Amino acid sequence: YRLRLTAAGDPDVLYDSGSFAIESQVRRLFLITDYFGPGGQGLRAVRIDTASASTFPNEVLPAALRLAHFVVDEPALVLDAYLDGVPAGEDIAEATVTDPLNVVPGDRSVRLTPADDAATTVHAADLVLGPGQIRTLVVAGAYTDGTVTSRTVADAVRQKIPVVIIDSG
Repeated sequence: YRLRLTAAGDPDVLYDSGSFAIESQVRRLFLITDYFGPGGQGLRAVRIDTASASTFPNEVLPAALRLAHFVVDEPALVLDAYLDGVPAGEDIAEATVTDPLNVVPGDRSVRLTPADDAATTVHAADLVLGPGQIRTLVVAGAYTDGTVTSRTVADAVRQKIPVVIIDSG
């Protein structure tokens, strides 16, 4: 089976569950709810049975990461960011929080360098980004005295009351 949602009369798919199986003699409910995470079209589906509620295993949602740069130095330090060795942001000014960058979920490494100096590392961090999650890497301290640290913070994702329930029985 596959659950695809469209607006009435519009062929554009707003949500696609990917393929899934429904075991015989099992009654499932499908809950369509608002989704405010990265990517997607504002909808998400949940499978519900007598034992659990779960997302669809073939549903693909990105993760999102942003950087909060609070490394204080004199003169102010402008940063470039690399995600898994690939440029992911440049000329990030002090006291800046970047826009979220949609990425493939999983284990990721972030390396920060002074702007236009890729050979020098200001800070490096390894993190795990889950599907549908938005995380902010807050980096603070002073580079000149070696006190730069970071912490990953989960961004709040707005939740609403479910909008539709579809019964498979």
